[in-house]
Amino acid sequence: MKGFRRILRFPVQSSPSARHRESAIYTDRDLDDAVAAGALTPEAARALREHVAARGTAGDAERFRLVAGFNDVFVVVAGILMLVAATQIAAEWLPADWLSALLLMALAWGLAEAFTRRRRMALPSIVFLLAFAGGAFWLGHSLPAADAAGECAEMPFGLCQDADFQLLAGFLAAALAAAAHWRRFRVPITVAAGTAGLIGAAVFVLAELDAAWTLEWLRPLVLAAGLATFAWAMRWDLADPARRARSSDVAFWLHLLAAPLIVHVLYGWAAELPGATAVTVAMYALLGAVALVIDRRVLLVAGLLYVVGAVAGWLEEWSALEDFGLAAFLIGALLLALSVFWRGLRAPVVARLPAAWRERLPPA
Repeated sequence: MKGFRRILRFPVQSSPSARHRESAIYTDRDLDDAVAAGALTPEAARALREHVAARGTAGDAERFRLVAGFNDVFVVVAGILMLVAATQIAAEWLPADWLSALLLMALAWGLAEAFTRRRRMALPSIVFLLAFAGGAFWLGHSLPAADAAGECAEMPFGLCQDADFQLLAGFLAAALAAAAHWRRFRVPITVAAGTAGLIGAAVFVLAELDAAWTLEWLRPLVLAAGLATFAWAMRWDLADPARRARSSDVAFWLHLLAAPLIVHVLYGWAAELPGATAVTVAMYALLGAVALVIDRRVLLVAGLLYVVGAVAGWLEEWSALEDFGLAAFLIGALLLALSVFWRGLRAPVVARLPAAWRERLPPA
């Protein structure tokens, strides 16, 4: 008993090396700093990353860099507060909206210099990129239109645009801003942002050329844009099957853009067919097979609402149950089971593919 009290009174102290082993967590930034300081060679850092990746659950986690710690969230909150306040002040004091847009872009670029290029913080980088691209869209859209005489007195050098093309100018400005931002900072979401700007500009140009034709063919056009974005994402994915480099993160955001474009059109068509519920569920199963092959779960997330709605309709039709929550519960349980058995399900699917395909896909 006395010994027990002694233990309670004088807890066992671990050695400094043991405490270090228990608490040490190294990030990519730590490794990069170690290389810059000469503590590690670039080859050793790369070998360490490959070792950790090989030891981890390859093919079992669709990783992408977002938050390294709460400081990322802290910087995002402070940055958004600063950007919103500066934009509001500029709107009150500056004579034109395009000047406020330029100020927003300048602030977002400056914050990216501090927190993206120097400190390499993932979540702030995403937010400041979106602020910069959004400012560029605002800039293009806010350029004043020509008056009845074809003149623009508000802009220097007489720069102006047709009022019908303000939206086009916004999309093109956002795409160009994303390209400039990518050249400087290489934030993975930048490629998806630029792609979205180009898609918006293309749809607008078609609408201006022939509005009736564009409206009639809008669904096929959106589907084509989604498939093209998906192919663009796969090109980035196939360049890094092990998913250790930046290209994997670029592919993730492109898949996130492509998935709703594809899914929305396909399920919209399915809803108009006889047996819409069965078609919707079959389509979701097909998307699940594609997701298994390429190891990207975002395709399944994009179609969740559609398949939940279809299952809810089926329950109402066959069992007089009108509870949308029950359908959501069943689909959620199915997806959780799929997450648990993802590797076991993916391995036989990938094994049936041609060898040339298997070599370029993430290992199963």
